[in-house]
Amino acid sequence: MVNKKTLIITAVIVITGVLAFFAFSGKENSKDFPIENGVVNCGDDHPCLKENLIPCTASKFSAPLLVDTYNITILGIEDEKCHFKMYLHYINFDCLYPLTETNEELYNHLFTYDTAEGSCLNETCLYQEALMEKNCAIA
Repeated sequence: MVNKKTLIITAVIVITGVLAFFAFSGKENSKDFPIENGVVNCGDDHPCLKENLIPCTASKFSAPLLVDTYNITILGIEDEKCHFKMYLHYINFDCLYPLTETNEELYNHLFTYDTAEGSCLNETCLYQEALMEKNCAIA
């Protein structure tokens, strides 16, 4: 049976993905992002976030949504895991992911490119759901 935490994570990610798709389609990566105290400021640039999420480089992403802001802060590698935090729809997530799992599939899942109407489209999505359940805490 699906627990409450999984349902919350799934709902938040689906809503955010739909809103982000409409808000950011067509954005291009300028490759000129400011670095503040060793942290890349991606602003709301999706390619920048993806480029920094996969190797787990300290960076931050902030995108306005209709009623909230979607923030992802990648803190970097801690104990051989990628430490990142997400804030969306008034919920804070604190995640420690195995470095082998910070990949394009995770990126796609964060923006619900692997779901339709709240349901996973493939086994990769189901795997990402399980990873989020295991590696992210609601703070």
